[in-house]
Amino acid sequence: MVYPRSTSVWLTVAEIVCMQLSIIALVAGITQVTFDATVANAIIWGSCAHIIPNLLFATRLFKERTCSPQRFLRRFYSAEVLKILLTVLLLALVYQLFAQHVAAILIGYGLTHAGVWFALPLQSNRRTFNDTR
Repeated sequence: MVYPRSTSVWLTVAEIVCMQLSIIALVAGITQVTFDATVANAIIWGSCAHIIPNLLFATRLFKERTCSPQRFLRRFYSAEVLKILLTVLLLALVYQLFAQHVAAILIGYGLTHAGVWFALPLQSNRRTFNDTR
């Protein structure tokens, strides 16, 4: 399996992360003005529990430019297991730090996850991996 434009993959990953960070920065800023800095920090750390494992997943998945489909699938599943374990570990750590703000943690995590939904439609005008134009 060959990724003809691997820089395109990383550009997409960077765009998704930037969209997620923009959403979280906006929500955390509003929260800090409305409530306090502790709630805003809980939102930020909840979002980090989503962003960090997903960046690790993308790094492990696309670290080689070419590989066989079997090797890619093995790498995909191992990266997914690592992502899930790291997500659980980070959410547990964030809960220990901000136990009184569980809703803020989950809002940060959920909004970061929703950032993918907002960023991917912006990619619809771009060429796909299989497009050779």
